[in-house]
Amino acid sequence: MPKLSIILPFYNAEKHIERAINSVLKQRFKDWELICIDDGSTDDTLKIVEKYGDKIRIIKSSHKGVAATRNIGVAAATGTFITYLDADDCYTNDALHSKFEIYDKDQTEGLKLVLCKSLVNFDSDELRDNYHLKVDDSNEAMLGILGATLMPIDVMKTVGPFKESLVTCSDYEWFMRLIDCKIKIIYNELVVLEINRHGKNLTNDGANIKKVQLEIFRNRIKEKKQ
Repeated sequence: MPKLSIILPFYNAEKHIERAINSVLKQRFKDWELICIDDGSTDDTLKIVEKYGDKIRIIKSSHKGVAATRNIGVAAATGTFITYLDADDCYTNDALHSKFEIYDKDQTEGLKLVLCKSLVNFDSDELRDNYHLKVDDSNEAMLGILGATLMPIDVMKTVGPFKESLVTCSDYEWFMRLIDCKIKIIYNELVVLEINRHGKNLTNDGANIKKVQLEIFRNRIKEKKQ
């Protein structure tokens, strides 16, 4: 049984998927399983992923969206810890080992989650200006990004699955439930993830993302009043 399950959903990501997978293979930490979930891709992404053979696990699905594919990956995970990686992102050198070091240094009891920094790479100034999350001048940010986390599988069991009715921002909604559960977040300034912002990201429309986030917030208030 591996110590860490890495959930990597993909959909039509043929230009980026090798970089993502290779960033896992290059890690010093080796006690992992990489679960790649094909969300019904129509390009050559699946063919590229299949070339890695038994180094990874592949699950095929019809096109259901990122929340559903993440849930499929979590359900298949056999590790005691879990983290994520989007198909167009990649880990920095030694990211996995470093996140475990950070987790182990924290001596508090109870469920906890490591959240580190991400480096956001923008293909254009326009994409940077329209990004829905604030970054500093170095393009580094402490964001609620799943790829920058490390958590025991029991955190996922406690918070629950990603809400599949959300086309986007399902991770945002999940983090809000995490806070509701009073699970400790161990923040760290280390950059463990590179986020690639390009023309085909689902979250390019910053204005729409903010509308969705506002609607999530409103629905949560309604639920708490009931």
